[in-house]
Amino acid sequence: MKQPYGLALGAGGRLYVADPPGHAVHVYDVRDGGYSKIDIDSESLIGVAAMGGRLFVTDSVGDRVICLNASGKRQWTVGADAGLLRPTGIVAADDRIYVVDTLGHQVVAMGVDGRVLDRFGSRGAEPGQFNYPTSIARDGAGRLYVVDAMNFRVQLFTPQGRFISEFGKAGDGSGDFSRPRGVALDSNGHVYVVDGLQDVVQIFDPDGRFLLAFGQPGHEEGEFWLASGIAIVNDRIYVADSANGRVQVFDYLKVQP
Repeated sequence: MKQPYGLALGAGGRLYVADPPGHAVHVYDVRDGGYSKIDIDSESLIGVAAMGGRLFVTDSVGDRVICLNASGKRQWTVGADAGLLRPTGIVAADDRIYVVDTLGHQVVAMGVDGRVLDRFGSRGAEPGQFNYPTSIARDGAGRLYVVDAMNFRVQLFTPQGRFISEFGKAGDGSGDFSRPRGVALDSNGHVYVVDGLQDVVQIFDPDGRFLLAFGQPGHEEGEFWLASGIAIVNDRIYVADSANGRVQVFDYLKVQP
């Protein structure tokens, strides 16, 4: 693993890690320690999502989304024909794939066959607009959390793309963002946002109020260097520590009443 970026947890306890310079997705079985690798003809793999025995990856520089079957065989590719300019973050659930198009300043919804179903967003700083969005996550109710990177905020939308709320602002204090990247949610609806410049993961409550943060710049355990993606399953937190060439794993410890 050279420089992990996007992360996704799939069926059977498999952790998928997109590795842009390695032109591959690394597959780790987090239950028994197994490992495999899927080599992909690509220019810059950024996002990865798994659903229904398929793998969906974004090749950002190649301006395309690629669908692979469980064996790693390419099923379809969608790119400029779908109006994609720079696909990055991706999430899949309920037979729908949501792709963040960073240069298009939008989110594109696709079916599992790659057909474009809907899209929302335009460039700007108003609610529902984006300025170089990067990552996306989905909660149990289907709501979408989009990292609006250069507006230094996270925006919340319905599954149909209707704006609900936002939180965050530019800065280097607690709850502020300098270079927000990955986003994920735990079982209590807490929102985790990776800040690649501050090298921390910040945690917010479901209403966007800052709770706490963990991490600091460095190369030791619990430290990050240009952290990027994040995934949470069964309250185990996986963070792509990109420049350190590793994925770090943390446990969310619930406070008992």
